[in-house]
This record gives sequence, structure tokens and C-alpha cells, in this order.
Amino acid sequence: MPTSLPADAPALSPFTVGRLDRPPTALVLDDSAFDRRRLSRLLDRICPAIEVIETSTVAQFEDALKRNRVELVFIDYLLAGWTGLAALDRLMADPVHGGATAIMLAGQGDLQIALQAMRRGCADYLEKASLSEETLTDALATTLARRMLNTALDARQVLETTLQRTALRQAAATGAQLRSRTLGAISALDDARIAGAQRGGPSLDRTADLLRELAGLVSDLEGQTARVLRRPARLI
Repeated sequence: MPTSLPADAPALSPFTVGRLDRPPTALVLDDSAFDRRRLSRLLDRICPAIEVIETSTVAQFEDALKRNRVELVFIDYLLAGWTGLAALDRLMADPVHGGATAIMLAGQGDLQIALQAMRRGCADYLEKASLSEETLTDALATTLARRMLNTALDARQVLETTLQRTALRQAAATGAQLRSRTLGAISALDDARIAGAQRGGPSLDRTADLLRELAGLVSDLEGQTARVLRRPARLI
């Protein structure tokens, strides 16, 4: 259901909003009441649980960002005294909502506007003339898939960085025997995963490969250091 922002609504801390047990929230910035209502109705059909906050000015838009936690933002390109690009810049610079999914709306297609919007962080660009339940669904599906993929890649990068640090700390603090047994234990776990693949066990392939690479690197460094230390000293 679309809602209007109460004028006397108390300011909310980012820590009190954005809970996992609440429905997603979309913020719409458009100075056309007709276009706002049209978009709200389409969103309600596609995502019945979504909450839509409608704003018609940049001031209302900024106030809504302060008082709410939103995941999806629709910005009209042509605004009274503003452009949607300026509002998009405000959104991207917001410390809480800089990662929100933004979609630019325009009365007619303009490749240059679309390119500028994408370069500034917009996830998609839609023409109002062709806006329908189908085109909006496609846009939301594409942006959601992209966001999920980026989140997965970020999580993998964090995991691999953590594994690297853990392995390097272990390599620096333990001997070759313990490192060898650690790799053996990982291999055993991986064998168990393969045996229980039908039960949906998690993959340890990347973990094992990563630790093997690191162990090999540490071993090479140790060997190179030993060779250098065995060389007779000479004047340079």
C-alpha cells in the first residue's frame, strides 16, 4: 500500500529500521501525481507486500531517506528545478542508502541520459511510455539478480580473504607436519562431502585448493630462504 510521509513523523535511527522481519520498502520521487500512483499500483501488483513511499520534491525525498530504510528507489528524470541525476547523486552519497537499488524513469527514451544514470550508480532505466507490469517485472528481476550475484561474489571474496589470513597465520606459527595434517583433514572432509553430495553438503573444493596453494607458497618461500642462508657470504 502506498503511504505518504507524515509531516510530524519522528526521525528514525538506521539501527531501528531495515529489520529482516519487515516487508521491503520502495521510495518514489516523481512530481507527477498520476505517474506516482501508476507506479505504486504496478508495484502493488508485482510485490503485494512491498511498502511504497511517494515523494514529489527533492526535499521530501531527502526527508524520506532520513526517516526510513529503503531498498528500492525510483527517480523521475525531469523534476521541477532539478534533474533526477542530482537526486541520484544525493542517494548514492547517502551513508545508509548508498547501496540501494535505483531505477531512473523518463518520459521518453534518451540514450545519453540512460548512460549518465548508469555511470552514477543507477541499476536500470525505464521509459514511462512503455512502463507496464511486464517491463517493470523484467527490470526488477534483472536488478535483483544482479544484486544477488554481486552479494554472492562479495561474500566469496570476504571468505577467501579470511581463509588466506587464517592459512598464512597458521603457516607462520606452525611446522610442516601440522600444515600437512591440516591439508589431510581438509581432503578427508572433501571426500566426505563428495560421498554425501546427494544430501546437499557444501563444497570444500575452493577451500582445499586455496590452502594447498598457500601451503605450497609457504613451502617454496621456506626452501628459498634456506638456500639463501646456506650460501657463503660474499662482498657486493
